[in-house]
Amino acid sequence: MSEQYLNEQKTGDNNFVETIFRKTLEEATGYSAATDATFKMLDEITRRQSVQQDALYSVSAELSNRLEVTSPSTILSLINALAPVDEYLQRHCVNVGMLNGLFGRWLKLPKTDVDKLVLMGLLHDCGKALVPCQILNASRKLTKTEFEVMKMHTLYGYELLAGFPEPVRQASRGHHEKVGGIGYPDRLQPDSISMEARITALSDIYDAMVSQRAYNKARSPFSIMAVIMGLSGSELDSRLVKIFIHNMPNELMNKQVLMCDGMVGIVRSFDVADIEYPFIEVNGRITKSNQDWYCTSMYTEA
Repeated sequence: MSEQYLNEQKTGDNNFVETIFRKTLEEATGYSAATDATFKMLDEITRRQSVQQDALYSVSAELSNRLEVTSPSTILSLINALAPVDEYLQRHCVNVGMLNGLFGRWLKLPKTDVDKLVLMGLLHDCGKALVPCQILNASRKLTKTEFEVMKMHTLYGYELLAGFPEPVRQASRGHHEKVGGIGYPDRLQPDSISMEARITALSDIYDAMVSQRAYNKARSPFSIMAVIMGLSGSELDSRLVKIFIHNMPNELMNKQVLMCDGMVGIVRSFDVADIEYPFIEVNGRITKSNQDWYCTSMYTEA
């Protein structure tokens, strides 16, 4: 048998194990229930252009309660795990809700404020349910005209959430605003962008980049942290970026990662000045990763 064939078989076995472990973890943490409820929300919007408030408040409250008793590293394991492409939108909404909740914990906010952040994350992209499927699920870069249609999801979301508190509506409308004043839909200046929208913007970017799409491969958390640092002050709130970069590496430390050569390593330390390339231990030897030998994704083994 060829080495390539054996590697493909090994990769297939690893993916199978990861899928089983991920599903078990999702059930245990209530993640599956949240994604199911979010799918129903999006379906309801598509069919009736309405959001069932009571159901969503219940889902977000349960998810927020789960966050209180679940370690941040476990939460990130759920978010960072490769997931089915066709489940992207509902998982994205749940992931942003969880990331928002993590931010609330990192900021040491009261439980009621954390609950609101989770709800905002769950609802932030609800307007995408009204974007035509051929645009929403396009397996290529959108044309300029198509992108203008896609941008409308922020306004659709704001209108759909008419029965919710204004901060929740503003987080949906404003999660693509940028602190440099070049975002959409309103090109708001920094002092006009709510803190909730700023948090949701960072959570949205992280999960969009860590998730596999038809037109875009998933990126590693380390690569994304480097991108987020580069957006600090121009697109993202610099204070929130600092909090993110301070906390995220701690949750990834000593976790398994899949390297570009197929080896499985363990994250041992970070150089904040070069955060994209952590020090990785493989077979008892610690080596700094680099452009030629880098982490492709987190790795979970049952």
